[in-house]
Amino acid sequence: MLKFRFTFILKYNPKSMRSIIVSLATMFSLTSFGQLVIDNATFFIGEGAVVTVQGNLTTNVPIQAGGAGATLGKIQLKGSSLQQINTGGNLIPRLEIDNASNAVLVGAVKVGSRLEFTTGKIQLANFNFVMEDGTEIIGAGSSKFLETNGTGEARRLIGGNVTDKVIPVGTGTAYTPFKYTTTGATYGANAHVGVIATGAAVPTPARHPRTESYLGTSWKVSKNEITGGNLAGVGTYADAQITGPEADLRGFFWNGAAWSLTGGNQDVAANTVGANVPGASGEIYGMNKFILASPKVFLQGAYNSGNGLMSDALRTATTLIPTSDPYRNAPYNTSFTHMANANGETVNASLFNNSPNPENDLVDWVFVELRSISSPTVAPVVQTRSVLVQRDGDLVDVDGTSPVYFKNVDAGNFAVSIRHRNHAGLSTNPAVPVGLGLATTALNFTSLAPASLFGTDNVNYARVNNINMLYGGNSNANTNVRFGGPSNDKDFILSNGLSGNPASVISNVYNINDLNMNRVVRFGGPGNDKDFILNSPLGSNPALTKNQSLPN
Repeated sequence: MLKFRFTFILKYNPKSMRSIIVSLATMFSLTSFGQLVIDNATFFIGEGAVVTVQGNLTTNVPIQAGGAGATLGKIQLKGSSLQQINTGGNLIPRLEIDNASNAVLVGAVKVGSRLEFTTGKIQLANFNFVMEDGTEIIGAGSSKFLETNGTGEARRLIGGNVTDKVIPVGTGTAYTPFKYTTTGATYGANAHVGVIATGAAVPTPARHPRTESYLGTSWKVSKNEITGGNLAGVGTYADAQITGPEADLRGFFWNGAAWSLTGGNQDVAANTVGANVPGASGEIYGMNKFILASPKVFLQGAYNSGNGLMSDALRTATTLIPTSDPYRNAPYNTSFTHMANANGETVNASLFNNSPNPENDLVDWVFVELRSISSPTVAPVVQTRSVLVQRDGDLVDVDGTSPVYFKNVDAGNFAVSIRHRNHAGLSTNPAVPVGLGLATTALNFTSLAPASLFGTDNVNYARVNNINMLYGGNSNANTNVRFGGPSNDKDFILSNGLSGNPASVISNVYNINDLNMNRVVRFGGPGNDKDFILNSPLGSNPALTKNQSLPN
Protein backbone atom coordinates (compact mmCIF):
# COMPACT_ATOMS: atom_id res chain seq x y z
CA MET A 1 0.00 0.00 0.00
CA LEU A 2 1.30 3.42 -0.91
CA LYS A 3 0.98 5.89 1.96
CA PHE A 4 1.16 9.69 1.72
CA ARG A 5 2.06 11.65 4.85
CA PHE A 6 1.38 15.00 3.26
CA THR A 7 -1.45 16.84 1.65
CA PHE A 8 -2.26 15.13 -1.65
CA ILE A 9 -3.21 17.79 -4.20
CA LEU A 10 -4.04 16.80 -7.75
CA LYS A 11 -4.13 19.40 -10.49
CA TYR A 12 -5.01 18.77 -14.08
CA ASN A 13 -2.12 17.99 -16.51
CA PRO A 14 -3.44 16.51 -19.75
CA LYS A 15 -0.11 14.79 -20.67
CA SER A 16 1.09 13.24 -17.46
CA MET A 17 -1.26 13.47 -14.48
CA ARG A 18 -4.04 11.34 -15.85
CA SER A 19 -1.79 8.35 -16.58
CA ILE A 20 -0.08 8.57 -13.18
CA ILE A 21 -3.34 8.60 -11.26
CA VAL A 22 -4.87 5.78 -13.26
CA SER A 23 -1.79 3.61 -12.69
CA LEU A 24 -1.56 4.27 -8.98
CA ALA A 25 -5.23 3.95 -8.27
CA THR A 26 -5.52 0.75 -10.26
CA MET A 27 -2.55 -1.01 -8.75
CA PHE A 28 -2.61 0.10 -5.13
CA SER A 29 -4.73 1.31 -2.32
CA LEU A 30 -3.74 4.78 -1.24
CA THR A 31 -3.68 6.33 2.24
CA SER A 32 -3.46 10.09 2.65
CA PHE A 33 -2.64 11.17 6.19
CA GLY A 34 -3.19 14.78 5.18
CA GLN A 35 -5.83 16.27 2.93
CA LEU A 36 -6.96 14.94 -0.40
CA VAL A 37 -7.64 17.89 -2.72
CA ILE A 38 -8.63 17.24 -6.33
CA ASP A 39 -8.45 20.45 -8.36
CA ASN A 40 -9.65 20.01 -11.97
CA ALA A 41 -7.79 16.72 -12.28
CA THR A 42 -9.08 13.33 -13.38
CA PHE A 43 -9.14 11.02 -10.37
CA PHE A 44 -9.85 7.39 -11.10
CA ILE A 45 -10.10 4.64 -8.47
CA GLY A 46 -9.58 1.23 -9.96
CA GLU A 47 -11.74 -1.81 -9.41
CA GLY A 48 -11.30 -3.17 -5.87
CA ALA A 49 -9.10 -0.24 -4.86
CA VAL A 50 -9.59 1.93 -1.78
CA VAL A 51 -8.42 5.50 -1.29
CA THR A 52 -8.26 6.04 2.47
CA VAL A 53 -8.34 9.66 3.54
CA GLN A 54 -7.41 10.60 7.09
CA GLY A 55 -7.68 14.34 6.61
CA ASN A 56 -10.17 16.49 4.71
CA LEU A 57 -11.58 15.66 1.28
CA THR A 58 -12.16 18.35 -1.33
CA THR A 59 -12.88 18.01 -5.03
CA ASN A 60 -14.32 20.28 -7.68
CA VAL A 61 -14.73 17.49 -10.26
CA PRO A 62 -16.47 14.11 -10.22
CA ILE A 63 -14.44 11.16 -8.94
CA GLN A 64 -14.39 8.13 -11.24
CA ALA A 65 -14.16 4.48 -10.29
CA GLY A 66 -13.95 1.07 -11.90
CA GLY A 67 -15.84 -2.06 -10.93
CA ALA A 68 -19.36 -2.41 -9.65
CA GLY A 69 -21.08 -3.12 -6.33
CA ALA A 70 -18.66 -4.62 -3.81
CA THR A 71 -15.67 -4.19 -6.17
CA LEU A 72 -16.36 -0.56 -7.05
CA GLY A 73 -13.41 1.66 -6.21
CA LYS A 74 -14.15 3.73 -3.13
CA ILE A 75 -13.18 6.67 -0.97
CA GLN A 76 -12.80 5.75 2.69
CA LEU A 77 -12.91 8.42 5.40
CA LYS A 78 -10.79 7.04 8.25
CA GLY A 79 -9.47 9.92 10.29
CA SER A 80 -8.92 10.19 14.02
CA SER A 81 -10.55 13.62 14.26
CA LEU A 82 -13.48 15.33 12.58
CA GLN A 83 -13.03 15.29 8.80
CA GLN A 84 -14.42 17.89 6.41
CA ILE A 85 -15.96 16.97 3.04
CA ASN A 86 -16.77 19.22 0.09
CA THR A 87 -17.33 17.82 -3.38
CA GLY A 88 -19.17 20.87 -4.68
CA GLY A 89 -22.04 18.54 -5.47
CA ASN A 90 -19.81 16.40 -7.72
CA LEU A 91 -20.15 12.64 -7.62
CA ILE A 92 -18.30 10.18 -5.41
CA PRO A 93 -19.20 6.73 -6.79
CA ARG A 94 -18.66 4.94 -3.49
CA LEU A 95 -18.11 6.46 -0.05
CA GLU A 96 -17.40 4.82 3.31
CA ILE A 97 -17.11 6.45 6.71
CA ASP A 98 -15.01 4.68 9.32
CA ASN A 99 -14.26 7.47 11.75
CA ALA A 100 -15.56 7.53 15.32
CA SER A 101 -14.97 11.30 15.34
CA ASN A 102 -17.34 11.69 12.37
CA ALA A 103 -17.18 13.77 9.20
CA VAL A 104 -18.91 17.05 8.43
CA LEU A 105 -19.99 18.70 5.21
CA VAL A 106 -18.48 22.09 4.40
CA GLY A 107 -20.03 21.98 0.94
CA ALA A 108 -22.54 19.89 -0.99
CA VAL A 109 -21.81 16.18 -1.49
CA LYS A 110 -23.23 13.62 -3.91
CA VAL A 111 -22.84 9.83 -3.69
CA GLY A 112 -23.57 7.36 -6.48
CA SER A 113 -23.65 3.60 -6.20
CA ARG A 114 -22.85 2.92 -2.53
CA LEU A 115 -22.87 4.68 0.86
CA GLU A 116 -21.28 2.63 3.64
CA PHE A 117 -21.32 3.25 7.40
CA THR A 118 -18.67 1.33 9.34
CA THR A 119 -18.10 3.75 12.20
CA GLY A 120 -19.30 7.29 12.75
CA LYS A 121 -21.73 9.79 11.23
CA ILE A 122 -21.67 12.22 8.36
CA GLN A 123 -22.96 15.51 9.70
CA LEU A 124 -24.74 17.63 7.12
CA ALA A 125 -24.62 21.00 8.91
CA ASN A 126 -26.10 23.48 6.42
CA PHE A 127 -25.29 21.58 3.21
CA ASN A 128 -27.21 18.98 1.23
CA PHE A 129 -26.12 15.37 0.92
CA VAL A 130 -27.47 13.85 -2.31
CA MET A 131 -27.80 10.15 -3.13
CA GLU A 132 -28.72 8.78 -6.50
CA ASP A 133 -31.97 6.85 -6.90
CA GLY A 134 -30.17 3.50 -6.83
CA THR A 135 -27.67 4.24 -4.07
CA GLU A 136 -27.21 1.20 -1.83
CA ILE A 137 -27.10 1.98 1.90
CA ILE A 138 -24.91 -0.36 3.96
CA GLY A 139 -24.32 -0.53 7.71
CA ALA A 140 -26.50 2.37 8.89
CA GLY A 141 -27.61 2.14 12.50
CA SER A 142 -27.14 3.68 15.93
CA SER A 143 -24.52 6.46 15.70
CA LYS A 144 -23.98 5.54 12.02
CA PHE A 145 -26.08 7.69 9.69
CA LEU A 146 -26.48 11.06 8.01
CA GLU A 147 -26.92 13.47 10.90
CA THR A 148 -29.24 16.32 9.92
CA ASN A 149 -27.91 18.80 12.47
CA GLY A 150 -28.56 21.98 10.49
CA THR A 151 -30.50 23.18 7.46
CA GLY A 152 -28.91 20.67 5.10
CA GLU A 153 -31.19 17.97 3.69
CA ALA A 154 -30.46 14.32 3.03
CA ARG A 155 -31.78 13.87 -0.50
CA ARG A 156 -32.43 11.01 -2.90
CA LEU A 157 -32.90 11.51 -6.61
CA ILE A 158 -35.98 9.84 -8.01
CA GLY A 159 -36.85 8.98 -11.57
CA GLY A 160 -39.92 6.79 -11.20
CA ASN A 161 -42.35 5.36 -8.69
CA VAL A 162 -40.57 3.61 -5.83
CA THR A 163 -41.47 1.52 -2.77
CA ASP A 164 -39.90 1.89 0.69
CA LYS A 165 -36.87 3.86 -0.48
CA VAL A 166 -34.70 4.66 2.56
CA ILE A 167 -32.91 7.88 3.53
CA PRO A 168 -30.58 7.02 6.48
CA VAL A 169 -31.01 10.06 8.76
CA GLY A 170 -30.82 10.58 12.50
CA THR A 171 -29.78 12.94 15.28
CA GLY A 172 -27.40 12.48 18.20
CA THR A 173 -26.98 8.74 18.62
CA ALA A 174 -30.55 7.97 17.48
CA TYR A 175 -30.93 6.42 14.03
CA THR A 176 -34.35 7.53 12.76
CA PRO A 177 -34.43 6.61 9.06
CA PHE A 178 -37.09 7.88 6.71
CA LYS A 179 -38.57 5.80 3.90
CA TYR A 180 -41.02 6.78 1.21
CA THR A 181 -43.26 5.24 -1.39
CA THR A 182 -44.49 7.10 -4.45
CA THR A 183 -47.37 6.22 -6.76
CA GLY A 184 -48.90 7.79 -9.84
CA ALA A 185 -46.48 10.74 -10.06
CA THR A 186 -44.43 12.23 -12.88
CA TYR A 187 -40.82 13.24 -12.34
CA GLY A 188 -38.60 16.00 -13.69
CA ALA A 189 -34.92 15.72 -14.56
CA ASN A 190 -33.87 16.88 -11.08
CA ALA A 191 -36.64 15.22 -9.07
CA HIS A 192 -35.70 14.36 -5.52
CA VAL A 193 -37.07 13.75 -2.04
CA GLY A 194 -35.32 15.51 0.84
CA VAL A 195 -35.62 14.98 4.58
CA ILE A 196 -34.33 16.44 7.84
CA ALA A 197 -34.75 14.45 11.06
CA THR A 198 -35.22 17.17 13.67
CA GLY A 199 -34.50 15.32 16.90
CA ALA A 200 -37.04 17.60 18.59
CA ALA A 201 -40.77 17.63 19.23
CA VAL A 202 -42.90 19.89 17.07
CA PRO A 203 -43.15 23.07 19.18
CA THR A 204 -46.36 24.55 20.54
CA PRO A 205 -48.76 25.95 19.48
CA ALA A 206 -48.54 23.75 16.35
CA ARG A 207 -48.48 20.85 18.82
CA HIS A 208 -51.23 21.71 21.28
CA PRO A 209 -49.92 22.16 24.85
CA ARG A 210 -52.34 19.48 26.11
CA THR A 211 -50.89 16.80 23.83
CA GLU A 212 -50.05 13.82 26.03
CA SER A 213 -48.49 11.32 23.61
CA TYR A 214 -45.93 12.66 21.16
CA LEU A 215 -42.48 12.10 19.70
CA GLY A 216 -39.30 13.99 20.44
CA THR A 217 -38.49 14.06 16.75
CA SER A 218 -40.13 14.74 13.41
CA TRP A 219 -39.21 14.50 9.74
CA LYS A 220 -39.22 17.63 7.58
CA VAL A 221 -39.91 16.42 4.06
CA SER A 222 -39.55 18.24 0.74
CA LYS A 223 -40.37 17.23 -2.83
CA ASN A 224 -38.84 18.71 -5.96
CA GLU A 225 -40.07 18.24 -9.54
CA ILE A 226 -42.54 15.55 -8.45
CA THR A 227 -45.95 16.22 -9.93
CA GLY A 228 -49.24 14.56 -9.02
CA GLY A 229 -49.62 11.13 -7.51
CA ASN A 230 -48.91 10.46 -3.86
CA LEU A 231 -45.89 10.30 -1.60
CA ALA A 232 -46.35 8.30 1.60
CA GLY A 233 -43.57 8.78 4.14
CA VAL A 234 -42.69 6.71 7.20
CA GLY A 235 -40.23 7.65 9.94
CA THR A 236 -38.65 5.32 12.48
CA TYR A 237 -38.32 6.70 16.00
CA ALA A 238 -36.31 5.62 19.03
CA ASP A 239 -37.93 4.52 22.30
CA ALA A 240 -36.23 7.37 24.14
CA GLN A 241 -38.12 9.83 21.92
CA ILE A 242 -41.58 8.76 23.16
CA THR A 243 -43.58 10.83 25.65
CA GLY A 244 -46.83 9.32 26.93
CA PRO A 245 -48.46 6.02 25.90
CA GLU A 246 -46.90 4.81 22.66
CA ALA A 247 -50.09 3.04 21.60
CA ASP A 248 -51.82 6.43 21.34
CA LEU A 249 -49.42 7.74 18.70
CA ARG A 250 -50.70 8.37 15.18
CA GLY A 251 -48.93 9.66 12.10
CA PHE A 252 -49.72 13.29 11.23
CA PHE A 253 -48.65 15.66 8.47
CA TRP A 254 -48.16 19.37 9.20
CA ASN A 255 -48.12 21.74 6.21
CA GLY A 256 -47.18 24.77 8.25
CA ALA A 257 -50.79 25.80 8.88
CA ALA A 258 -52.89 22.67 9.50
CA TRP A 259 -52.62 19.04 10.59
CA SER A 260 -53.74 16.11 8.44
CA LEU A 261 -54.29 12.44 9.29
CA THR A 262 -54.56 11.41 5.64
CA GLY A 263 -52.54 8.24 5.20
CA GLY A 264 -51.69 8.38 8.91
CA ASN A 265 -50.32 5.16 10.36
CA GLN A 266 -48.37 3.87 13.33
CA ASP A 267 -46.67 0.58 14.14
CA VAL A 268 -45.72 0.04 17.79
CA ALA A 269 -43.66 -3.08 17.04
CA ALA A 270 -41.66 -1.37 14.31
CA ASN A 271 -41.46 2.05 16.04
CA THR A 272 -42.77 3.87 12.98
CA VAL A 273 -45.24 6.62 12.17
CA GLY A 274 -46.21 7.82 8.73
CA ALA A 275 -48.52 9.99 6.68
CA ASN A 276 -49.05 11.25 3.15
CA VAL A 277 -47.12 14.31 1.98
CA PRO A 278 -49.59 16.13 -0.27
CA GLY A 279 -47.68 19.37 -0.89
CA ALA A 280 -44.17 20.40 -1.79
CA SER A 281 -42.99 20.32 1.81
CA GLY A 282 -44.14 19.70 5.35
CA GLU A 283 -43.50 17.68 8.46
CA ILE A 284 -44.37 14.11 9.45
CA TYR A 285 -44.89 13.67 13.16
CA GLY A 286 -46.30 11.27 15.74
CA MET A 287 -48.79 12.26 18.45
CA ASN A 288 -52.19 11.27 19.83
CA LYS A 289 -55.42 12.03 17.96
CA PHE A 290 -57.39 15.12 18.91
CA ILE A 291 -60.22 17.45 18.00
CA LEU A 292 -60.56 21.18 18.71
CA ALA A 293 -63.35 23.59 19.57
CA SER A 294 -63.48 27.35 20.12
CA PRO A 295 -66.60 28.02 22.21
CA LYS A 296 -67.76 31.44 23.34
CA VAL A 297 -69.91 31.70 26.48
CA PHE A 298 -71.15 34.43 28.83
CA LEU A 299 -71.69 33.89 32.57
CA GLN A 300 -74.65 35.91 33.83
CA GLY A 301 -73.03 36.50 37.21
CA ALA A 302 -70.08 38.32 35.65
CA TYR A 303 -71.81 39.86 32.61
CA ASN A 304 -71.94 43.64 32.24
CA SER A 305 -74.65 44.67 29.79
CA GLY A 306 -73.15 48.16 29.63
CA ASN A 307 -69.97 47.11 27.85
CA GLY A 308 -70.95 43.64 26.65
CA LEU A 309 -68.06 42.04 28.55
CA MET A 310 -67.72 40.06 31.75
CA SER A 311 -66.12 41.38 34.92
CA ASP A 312 -62.67 40.06 35.75
CA ALA A 313 -62.84 41.13 39.40
CA LEU A 314 -61.57 37.73 40.52
CA ARG A 315 -58.39 38.34 38.55
CA THR A 316 -57.62 42.01 39.26
CA ALA A 317 -55.58 43.30 42.19
CA THR A 318 -54.58 40.09 43.98
CA THR A 319 -55.56 37.22 41.72
CA LEU A 320 -57.97 34.82 43.41
CA ILE A 321 -58.41 32.42 40.48
CA PRO A 322 -56.47 29.20 41.19
CA THR A 323 -53.70 28.12 38.84
CA SER A 324 -55.04 24.54 38.79
CA ASP A 325 -58.45 23.12 37.94
CA PRO A 326 -60.85 23.94 40.80
CA TYR A 327 -63.42 21.36 39.68
CA ARG A 328 -61.27 18.50 40.98
CA ASN A 329 -61.40 19.85 44.55
CA ALA A 330 -64.04 20.49 47.23
CA PRO A 331 -66.62 21.91 47.16
CA TYR A 332 -66.94 21.51 43.41
CA ASN A 333 -65.84 17.90 42.91
CA THR A 334 -69.14 16.58 44.30
CA SER A 335 -71.03 18.14 41.37
CA PHE A 336 -68.37 17.99 38.63
CA THR A 337 -66.82 14.68 37.61
CA HIS A 338 -64.10 14.45 35.02
CA MET A 339 -64.20 11.77 32.35
CA ALA A 340 -61.28 10.63 30.13
CA ASN A 341 -59.20 13.46 31.57
CA ALA A 342 -56.87 12.06 34.21
CA ASN A 343 -54.18 14.71 33.93
CA GLY A 344 -55.38 17.82 35.73
CA GLU A 345 -55.20 21.21 34.09
CA THR A 346 -52.69 23.71 35.46
CA VAL A 347 -51.64 27.11 34.18
CA ASN A 348 -48.80 29.53 34.67
CA ALA A 349 -49.71 32.30 37.13
CA SER A 350 -48.59 34.87 34.55
CA LEU A 351 -51.75 34.12 32.54
CA PHE A 352 -53.66 36.15 35.10
CA ASN A 353 -51.62 39.28 34.40
CA ASN A 354 -53.18 42.09 32.38
CA SER A 355 -53.54 41.21 28.72
CA PRO A 356 -52.52 43.70 26.00
CA ASN A 357 -56.16 43.41 24.92
CA PRO A 358 -58.44 43.84 27.97
CA GLU A 359 -61.12 41.74 26.26
CA ASN A 360 -58.79 38.77 26.64
CA ASP A 361 -58.28 39.15 30.39
CA LEU A 362 -59.34 35.99 32.20
CA VAL A 363 -62.56 35.70 34.21
CA ASP A 364 -62.59 32.16 35.66
CA TRP A 365 -62.41 28.43 34.99
CA VAL A 366 -65.31 26.68 33.24
CA PHE A 367 -66.12 23.00 32.83
CA VAL A 368 -66.64 21.65 29.29
CA GLU A 369 -68.33 18.35 28.40
CA LEU A 370 -67.87 16.67 25.03
CA ARG A 371 -70.87 14.45 24.33
CA SER A 372 -71.46 11.74 21.75
CA ILE A 373 -74.91 11.72 20.19
CA SER A 374 -77.19 8.73 20.76
CA SER A 375 -80.51 10.43 19.99
CA PRO A 376 -81.98 13.95 19.74
CA THR A 377 -82.22 14.02 23.54
CA VAL A 378 -79.51 11.61 24.67
CA ALA A 379 -75.87 12.65 24.48
CA PRO A 380 -73.63 10.87 27.00
CA VAL A 381 -70.42 12.58 28.11
CA VAL A 382 -67.30 11.08 26.52
CA GLN A 383 -64.69 13.56 27.77
CA THR A 384 -64.48 16.61 30.02
CA ARG A 385 -62.09 19.55 30.19
CA SER A 386 -61.51 22.47 32.51
CA VAL A 387 -60.52 25.59 30.58
CA LEU A 388 -60.47 29.37 31.01
CA VAL A 389 -62.99 31.96 29.89
CA GLN A 390 -61.99 35.47 28.84
CA ARG A 391 -63.97 38.69 29.38
CA ASP A 392 -65.32 38.52 25.81
CA GLY A 393 -66.53 34.96 26.41
CA ASP A 394 -63.85 33.11 24.46
CA LEU A 395 -62.84 29.79 25.98
CA VAL A 396 -59.10 29.10 25.82
CA ASP A 397 -56.95 26.20 26.91
CA VAL A 398 -54.17 26.10 29.49
CA ASP A 399 -51.77 28.32 27.53
CA GLY A 400 -54.33 31.12 27.44
CA THR A 401 -54.59 31.22 23.64
CA SER A 402 -55.15 27.77 22.13
CA PRO A 403 -58.56 26.24 21.31
CA VAL A 404 -60.13 23.73 23.67
CA TYR A 405 -58.52 20.34 23.10
CA PHE A 406 -60.02 16.86 23.39
CA LYS A 407 -57.47 14.05 23.19
CA ASN A 408 -57.69 10.62 21.55
CA VAL A 409 -60.98 11.47 19.87
CA ASP A 410 -61.78 11.01 16.18
CA ALA A 411 -63.40 13.78 14.18
CA GLY A 412 -67.19 13.56 14.12
CA ASN A 413 -70.47 15.05 15.29
CA PHE A 414 -70.95 15.95 18.95
CA ALA A 415 -72.90 17.99 21.46
CA VAL A 416 -70.96 20.36 23.70
CA SER A 417 -72.03 21.46 27.19
CA ILE A 418 -70.62 24.34 29.23
CA ARG A 419 -70.94 24.37 33.01
CA HIS A 420 -69.68 26.69 35.74
CA ARG A 421 -69.27 26.27 39.48
CA ASN A 422 -72.15 28.64 40.40
CA HIS A 423 -74.14 28.83 37.15
CA ALA A 424 -76.66 26.52 35.51
CA GLY A 425 -75.22 24.55 32.59
CA LEU A 426 -75.91 25.21 28.91
CA SER A 427 -75.60 22.74 26.03
CA THR A 428 -75.90 22.55 22.29
CA ASN A 429 -78.83 20.55 21.01
CA PRO A 430 -77.95 16.95 20.08
CA ALA A 431 -80.56 17.25 17.32
CA VAL A 432 -78.30 19.88 15.73
CA PRO A 433 -74.87 18.16 15.84
CA VAL A 434 -71.64 20.11 16.06
CA GLY A 435 -68.92 18.86 13.71
CA LEU A 436 -65.45 18.87 15.32
CA GLY A 437 -62.11 17.89 13.81
CA LEU A 438 -58.41 18.79 13.61
CA ALA A 439 -59.18 22.38 12.62
CA THR A 440 -60.94 24.26 15.40
CA THR A 441 -64.68 24.86 15.13
CA ALA A 442 -66.12 28.18 16.32
CA LEU A 443 -69.07 27.59 18.63
CA ASN A 444 -70.65 30.85 19.79
CA PHE A 445 -73.17 29.95 22.47
CA THR A 446 -74.00 33.64 22.94
CA SER A 447 -75.63 33.92 19.51
CA LEU A 448 -76.75 30.38 18.65
CA ALA A 449 -80.34 30.14 17.48
CA PRO A 450 -82.76 28.57 20.00
CA ALA A 451 -83.02 25.43 17.87
CA SER A 452 -79.27 24.89 18.25
CA LEU A 453 -79.40 25.03 22.06
CA PHE A 454 -80.81 22.35 24.33
CA GLY A 455 -83.72 23.68 26.38
CA THR A 456 -85.84 26.80 26.14
CA ASP A 457 -84.63 30.37 26.33
CA ASN A 458 -85.56 32.23 29.52
CA VAL A 459 -86.42 28.84 31.02
CA ASN A 460 -83.20 26.80 30.78
CA TYR A 461 -80.78 29.57 29.80
CA ALA A 462 -80.76 33.33 30.11
CA ARG A 463 -81.42 35.83 27.32
CA VAL A 464 -80.08 39.32 28.07
CA ASN A 465 -80.34 41.88 25.27
CA ASN A 466 -80.84 38.95 22.86
CA ILE A 467 -77.63 37.34 24.08
CA ASN A 468 -77.61 33.76 25.38
CA MET A 469 -75.81 33.06 28.63
CA LEU A 470 -75.65 30.66 31.55
CA TYR A 471 -78.06 31.46 34.37
CA GLY A 472 -76.21 32.68 37.45
CA GLY A 473 -77.26 32.22 41.06
CA ASN A 474 -76.61 28.50 41.50
CA SER A 475 -74.85 28.73 44.87
CA ASN A 476 -75.31 25.07 45.84
CA ALA A 477 -74.11 23.69 42.45
CA ASN A 478 -77.25 21.63 41.84
CA THR A 479 -79.38 21.69 38.70
CA ASN A 480 -81.50 24.79 39.36
CA VAL A 481 -81.63 28.36 40.59
CA ARG A 482 -84.33 29.20 43.15
CA PHE A 483 -85.05 31.82 45.80
CA GLY A 484 -87.47 29.88 48.02
CA GLY A 485 -88.49 26.32 48.79
CA PRO A 486 -86.27 23.34 49.55
CA SER A 487 -82.56 23.52 48.65
CA ASN A 488 -82.86 27.14 47.55
CA ASP A 489 -79.78 29.18 46.78
CA LYS A 490 -80.65 32.15 49.03
CA ASP A 491 -80.57 30.03 52.18
CA PHE A 492 -77.44 28.23 51.06
CA ILE A 493 -75.54 31.54 50.94
CA LEU A 494 -76.58 32.29 54.51
CA SER A 495 -75.99 28.85 55.99
CA ASN A 496 -72.98 27.72 54.00
CA GLY A 497 -71.24 30.91 53.00
CA LEU A 498 -71.86 33.09 56.05
CA SER A 499 -72.37 30.52 58.83
CA GLY A 500 -75.92 31.74 59.45
CA ASN A 501 -74.97 35.37 60.13
CA PRO A 502 -76.78 37.67 57.67
CA ALA A 503 -74.63 40.62 58.70
CA SER A 504 -71.41 38.82 57.95
CA VAL A 505 -69.33 39.78 54.90
CA ILE A 506 -66.34 37.85 53.57
CA SER A 507 -64.10 39.62 51.11
CA ASN A 508 -61.32 38.71 48.68
CA VAL A 509 -62.46 35.13 48.27
CA TYR A 510 -62.86 32.62 45.45
CA ASN A 511 -66.12 31.20 46.74
CA ILE A 512 -69.11 29.36 45.28
CA ASN A 513 -71.44 31.80 47.08
CA ASP A 514 -69.96 34.83 45.31
CA LEU A 515 -72.70 34.74 42.69
CA ASN A 516 -72.03 38.12 41.08
CA MET A 517 -68.30 37.27 40.97
CA ASN A 518 -67.14 40.49 42.65
CA ARG A 519 -64.81 38.65 45.12
CA VAL A 520 -67.21 39.35 48.07
CA VAL A 521 -69.89 37.13 49.68
CA ARG A 522 -72.65 39.07 51.42
CA PHE A 523 -76.34 38.59 52.30
CA GLY A 524 -77.40 42.20 52.72
CA GLY A 525 -76.28 45.66 51.69
CA PRO A 526 -75.24 46.93 48.23
CA GLY A 527 -74.24 44.35 45.63
CA ASN A 528 -75.27 41.42 47.78
CA ASP A 529 -75.55 37.90 46.39
CA LYS A 530 -79.05 37.22 47.73
CA ASP A 531 -80.55 40.06 45.70
CA PHE A 532 -78.59 38.97 42.65
CA ILE A 533 -80.53 35.69 42.62
CA LEU A 534 -83.86 37.46 42.78
CA ASN A 535 -83.13 40.31 40.37
CA SER A 536 -81.06 38.67 37.65
CA PRO A 537 -81.91 35.02 36.94
CA LEU A 538 -85.41 35.20 38.43
CA GLY A 539 -86.43 38.62 37.10
CA SER A 540 -87.67 39.76 40.57
CA ASN A 541 -90.12 36.85 40.81
CA PRO A 542 -89.27 34.84 43.96
CA ALA A 543 -91.65 32.04 42.95
CA LEU A 544 -89.72 31.17 39.78
CA THR A 545 -87.29 28.28 39.42
CA LYS A 546 -84.73 28.16 36.62
CA ASN A 547 -83.77 24.59 35.77
CA GLN A 548 -80.64 23.73 33.92
CA SER A 549 -81.27 21.49 30.93
CA LEU A 550 -78.51 19.18 29.75
CA PRO A 551 -78.83 16.08 27.55
CA ASN A 552 -78.99 12.76 29.35
